Amino acid sequence: MYRDAVIKAAEENGFNIPVSVYLETIGLPSASAKALLGMHLAGEVAIEDLWKQASDQFQTMVATELRLKSGVIEMLDWLEEIQLPWAIVTSSDHDTVLSHLLAVNLRDRFRHIIARGDYIAAKPHPEPYLKAASRLGVDPSHCVALEDSATVCFRHLAPV
Repeated sequence: MYRDAVIKAAEENGFNIPVSVYLETIGLPSASAKALLGMHLAGEVAIEDLWKQASDQFQTMVATELRLKSGVIEMLDWLEEIQLPWAIVTSSDHDTVLSHLLAVNLRDRFRHIIARGDYIAAKPHPEPYLKAASRLGVDPSHCVALEDSATVCFRHLAPV
């Protein structure tokens, strides 16, 4: 939904942000995403204004269009059944994550949320994942991360 909001905000201002350009921003901290979009737009629009417009559009979409991905409830049920601990690791801020979880009635399913502000080095750096492993009380070498962003790639969580 945020992709659609950013692309729509750009279009409303007479600019084109191809999906391929937007996809490069997924998983990045907002400052890095803004910088990348600003380079694409070559300074022809104030990126802060565009970002605010996209954020407003996104909030409207969340209120009316936010849906769970297929299989989420079944996966959480299975994790509970086998007693495997889990956490959310995100580049979003805590308020956004909590708002989204409440909107889909999943807040009580997540005991640990590692969000922007909980770490210094953002994904794909391992710091957020290592923080999750620590909060879960699990050795990082025994962890797996399910990532919805191709931008966030890493080989392992154990420190090198």
